[in-house]
Amino acid sequence: MIETDLIEEKYISWMKSMKKLLKDNVQKDYVEAIDKGSEWAIQVGLISENMYRVSDYEKFQDILDILTSYEGYVAYNSPGHGTFQAALHKYRAFLKQRVPENEGETDLRDEFTSWLRNYYSIYGNGTINSYAKALRTLVTQLDSIDKTYTNVFHYQTVEDFEKRNLEIRSASNFKKVNKENGNQVLSAALNSYGKFLKATESNWKVLQEEIIGVSDEDVKEITTMVGQYVSARRGQSLFRQRLKEREIHCQLCQIKIDSMMIASHIKPWAKANNQEKLDVDNGLWLCVLHDALFDRGLISFDDNGILIIADTVLKQGIDDYKLNVNMKIVLQGKMLQYMAYHRKKVYEQFDLHY
Repeated sequence: MIETDLIEEKYISWMKSMKKLLKDNVQKDYVEAIDKGSEWAIQVGLISENMYRVSDYEKFQDILDILTSYEGYVAYNSPGHGTFQAALHKYRAFLKQRVPENEGETDLRDEFTSWLRNYYSIYGNGTINSYAKALRTLVTQLDSIDKTYTNVFHYQTVEDFEKRNLEIRSASNFKKVNKENGNQVLSAALNSYGKFLKATESNWKVLQEEIIGVSDEDVKEITTMVGQYVSARRGQSLFRQRLKEREIHCQLCQIKIDSMMIASHIKPWAKANNQEKLDVDNGLWLCVLHDALFDRGLISFDDNGILIIADTVLKQGIDDYKLNVNMKIVLQGKMLQYMAYHRKKVYEQFDLHY
């Protein structure tokens, strides 16, 4: 199972990549709204120059605060059905993303027009953050549903997600939670996540390679096991949870930030049977750096749990990898036999080909 934090990262990247081409008349309305709104704001004494002369994001944020707190702002904005307000927020987003060149005498009207045409995204940063948060946390507030996996990023196929989606929406207090958190954010986030899964499901192999870096050989083997992979999904989440409960931080360093931790298999996933895949004794709780070294056979451990370091790492300098020769871990239960496999089939195989 792909870790939920990595799925969330992929989902956020997908949202950021989604573009919505504005019709020419809408672009024109936004551009003109800033000009007309500037004239109005100058007349009522709120600003001293056309807003297209303002190229600094912080300065424009101050202007936006002044405009929206003015008692006549709502009355001015209403006849255009909120076009002026929408244009102000687009212009703020434009300034935030803009890379200034030689400013000189600046008039950003044409640059803003171009940005609207080419860079306007369906999802603003605020929307992206609120959707991701909703999918991580809001399910815990729902009544009468299975609370086993409340992070929606756990559901990574269209089939799994659709079942969970129906359960979530049928919760007795779904409408209440959806409304209380503003802008129907939970239902909107669920819709968005469903679109993401449909967009990426047909490219399953590429998604695996992108997110977890498996080789073509491993992808081929995993692809033949998709049925078991899906049915074992919940067990894999339990595998990570048990490792997390067993260890306070990375077993080789002090890192304990959850998003940087990997539930690493000692005997590789692609080589393990179904029981071994979920056996907590076949696991190490490692940060992303040390997991990468272990996974590629650059480090291993002897029967006493003492760190073994490949020559290629020693030559480069172990300090760069946050390692030292005195490091050791506790091997218990079946971890000894799994580690013996790792030394022979992963670590030593690397040495043979190095």
